[in-house]
Amino acid sequence: MDAVRFYSLSAKAEGPARTELMAGPMLQALIEERFQLNAHRETREMPVYAMTVGKGGLKVDPLAEGACTPIDLTHPPPPAGAWRPPPNLCGIMMMGFTPIVDMTIEVRGANMTQFAQRLSGRVDRAVVDKTDVSSKLKFNFRLEFAPDPDMRGQAVPAGRGGMRAALPVPAIQRCPRTRVRTSSSLYKKQIGLKLSPDKGRLVF
Repeated sequence: MDAVRFYSLSAKAEGPARTELMAGPMLQALIEERFQLNAHRETREMPVYAMTVGKGGLKVDPLAEGACTPIDLTHPPPPAGAWRPPPNLCGIMMMGFTPIVDMTIEVRGANMTQFAQRLSGRVDRAVVDKTDVSSKLKFNFRLEFAPDPDMRGQAVPAGRGGMRAALPVPAIQRCPRTRVRTSSSLYKKQIGLKLSPDKGRLVF
């Protein structure tokens, strides 16, 4: 049996490229060229969350042109420091906790499709944008919610010396500091969006 081998890849794009492009088609082309490994994509029908605008309308306003800086991985900004605030990059996602250990998720300078993609990595199924909001409009999103340690998903601190508990999709559908499920109430109250269980065709 052959020994397991690990490789480190280092590549540089010829010009500015989006993260989705570098981690997708460009990485696939590099692997095929250097390692002669072929990959293919297939479509499957899977459970998803459909993200739509709530009846009360959006509660976030579109950003002005140039309000955030597009991410350029070939020329990354300097890291934040004690006297330097974090750069205002488009599409960046930050997670944190309030003093009472509510979790916060903040996505800056993202359109609805990008916001849905960011949420997909933090919940138990993919989130699909069905808002019909123009992809040219970008927003700042912020969610604050009570963690749910009984479900898988996002890791949250469990206290001194403890393991990290789990936090799933319904947790971001709850009102802050409550354990009562409210069917997207948090989304509708804080940013005017709604998540509904649905089925959709996803590409793998």
